[in-house]
Amino acid sequence: MLRSIISHRALLAVATLFTLLIDIHWAAAAPPCGTPKGGPCPPDPTALIPKCGLSGSVQARVQDCIAMMDLDDKIGQMAMGDHLELKGEDHVVTFKLGALLAGGGHSPTTGNQPDDWRKMVDGFQQDALSTDLGIPLLFGIDAIHGHNNVFGATIFPHNIGLGAAGNPELGCEIGRVTAKEVAATGINWNFSPTLCVSRDERWGRSYECFGETPEAAATMTSIIGGYQGTGECTHGLGLSATDTVLATAKHWIGDGGTTGGEDQGDTPSSEIEAFHLPPYLPAINIENVGSVMISYSSVDGVKMHANPDQLVSGRLKDSSTNGGLDFSGIVLSDWAAIKQIDRNFTVAIEQAINGGIDMAMEPYNYDSFVRNLTSLVETGSVSQQRIDNAVERILTAKVELGLFDPPYGRLFADSGQMEPIDQTSISDIGSADHRVVARQAVSESLVLLKNTGDIFPVDIGSNSFKIIVAGKSADDIGNQSGGWTIDWQGDSGDI
Repeated sequence: MLRSIISHRALLAVATLFTLLIDIHWAAAAPPCGTPKGGPCPPDPTALIPKCGLSGSVQARVQDCIAMMDLDDKIGQMAMGDHLELKGEDHVVTFKLGALLAGGGHSPTTGNQPDDWRKMVDGFQQDALSTDLGIPLLFGIDAIHGHNNVFGATIFPHNIGLGAAGNPELGCEIGRVTAKEVAATGINWNFSPTLCVSRDERWGRSYECFGETPEAAATMTSIIGGYQGTGECTHGLGLSATDTVLATAKHWIGDGGTTGGEDQGDTPSSEIEAFHLPPYLPAINIENVGSVMISYSSVDGVKMHANPDQLVSGRLKDSSTNGGLDFSGIVLSDWAAIKQIDRNFTVAIEQAINGGIDMAMEPYNYDSFVRNLTSLVETGSVSQQRIDNAVERILTAKVELGLFDPPYGRLFADSGQMEPIDQTSISDIGSADHRVVARQAVSESLVLLKNTGDIFPVDIGSNSFKIIVAGKSADDIGNQSGGWTIDWQGDSGDI
């Protein structure tokens, strides 16, 4: 009996050794993965890359991710926080945030040089890529007249000056230059252009409009093609190119229709048709703008952020209604605007999301937004279909921006060495070529009044004729640059 047991064990040992030798032989003979014969390597679960949407058409990539997402993943994609207002260093991961922004004046804590921005954005992208699905971030900024938040960037005249120029080819060039500088800092979403039609120059934001007529704003929607890489002045490669950004038409709709210059007015629908809608037609139907930001204002007494007649079942998103635009991009709320709908934040969120908002810009309450929207879906107050539609729009923009392709929104190949992937793009910021375009814009924005009939009592034929430029802004670069320059409302002095 003992001999039989020993014999059995010996045979088992020989068989095991033989099997091991065969495995070693085939392992040595098999071509390594990553080679033509070896095929693709299996994904490294610890690698900082997306875990979904890596191949196929845009729609296939989007649906691949949606199929893998739970409710927390989806609602996180719909939330946007401000990088300086995050309540925890891990909150991009904890709340699976889909987007961040840098509000006016919210420069990196390390400084306001281009490289400070690059390293900050790259760090947040690392956080996003380390989540379960590793979906990269959208990162937005108000580059209203150039990359105006960053020291050394090229600054252009504000829209009111560009509207005076009325040159759509120049508008495209300005968009192209601005996009290159914004993208060089890692930012992929620009909250511009502002398509307001200013009906009262006493409104403090009139300078953000291209003028008082819808024609002036419609003419300059060419800047969108410059931003998104589809305009005649660009390479035509679109959003997947590394030097383009997602554009935003804002603020939908009627923001310039103030009464007596008071902000956040209430515009009658008759004025919407006549003045405020026309610029959005070329922005959406011709320039294919990627996102629309909603206005703080109201139409016929209803806040735009909770106005389904103007958003979902009405003008913006629906093609079945008379004049519906069938807009397929992202509908974004303005800064902390949802809370204006109702004192009860949960009620406000319900109305905003059901009204058509896809992503909520909640710099202070992103965490509360996520929790409340989750509860609203679980109780049936917001449908799963509404969530899926919003997430589909958000992920489509991310795929089109190339965020699911190498380097997945990253700017640095190695987080330890901080070795830049692109050594040259940062040199575009404030470059001599870009400032040539800015000088052209300044020149064309000047308005010359002809003294017909000697309306002004001056003798310009006299050799002693002089013009006096006086006042504190005569030699103040900060005052001359206006708002949205380094800070939200600008500043005085050598900024």
